[in-house]
Amino acid sequence: MSISSEHYNTILREYDQKQFTVQRELSERRETVYARLPRIREIHDRLSGLQVEKARLRLTQNAYTLEAINREISALSAERDRLLAENGYAPDYLEPHYFCKDCRDTGYTAQNRMCHCFKQALIDVMYDQSNIKTLLKTCSFEHFRPDYYDDTEKDPQTGKTARENILETRRYCDRFIEEFSSHFRNLLFYGETGVGKSFLSLCIAKELLERSCSVLYLSAIDFASIMSESVFNARDMSSETKETLHFIYDCDLLILDDLGTEVTNSIKSSHLFHCLDKRLQNRRAVIINTNLSPREISRIYSDRIFSRIIGNYTCFKIFGDDIRKKQKL
Repeated sequence: MSISSEHYNTILREYDQKQFTVQRELSERRETVYARLPRIREIHDRLSGLQVEKARLRLTQNAYTLEAINREISALSAERDRLLAENGYAPDYLEPHYFCKDCRDTGYTAQNRMCHCFKQALIDVMYDQSNIKTLLKTCSFEHFRPDYYDDTEKDPQTGKTARENILETRRYCDRFIEEFSSHFRNLLFYGETGVGKSFLSLCIAKELLERSCSVLYLSAIDFASIMSESVFNARDMSSETKETLHFIYDCDLLILDDLGTEVTNSIKSSHLFHCLDKRLQNRRAVIINTNLSPREISRIYSDRIFSRIIGNYTCFKIFGDDIRKKQKL
């Protein structure tokens, strides 16, 4: 799950195409308005000239003339907006309609930092390679079925039926999504195979992706493999692996699926701790899915990892019948 130079260059070409499309559509809209309202063209020509004059006056520091130009720019802009409104055009009709307003389809923000849309484009390449996008097509809260969960017997540990438990968990997932940008939280879903842990995390991923958050979904096995490569091939580590590591530490949400299925040892546990700890420090959210109970996590992983999870994650036990079997029936 690495990003090749070819993939990277393909994404850059896509950004070039986006910019071309935006400018072509803007030109077409302007020509339509100019033909119908010639006064708008006159205003735009005058505004262009005033902007050039304004830039020149900044160098001479002629405050009096600069103020007069600013007044004329304001008046002309107001006249243009009035004409557009009177003729049924939206206020931004003659402005570029960017695919991403944050970076204006350049891939980088004004601070020369990689935009969230560029990060996600790179992550999408990894999704394509790992078939995660296929999963996201069927994993959405539109397909959430609480009737798959029994509502008769109560779990002795939680005191809730499987349906009561999943509905409560679903409500917290909604809250997690709605408050994602304002409240830092981490989640742990644990329970038997087939009860919906991965489904819930993928539903969250889909919702956040649609809100322009960068999300990276990795199996515990893939995560361990990437981290091992970064250590054992540190000197010869490819730029693609470095990019992947950057996403592991910096994406808005990291989802680690099937924790406990990877081969564990002291080195791999150290990698996991370093990742979880760094993301905690940077306030980057993590969702962990596992078949392991908290007690089993404490037994298999280090005390430091167990402490980070128990102390900083909201834990949900997901239980019930194997949904995959019910779906086949």
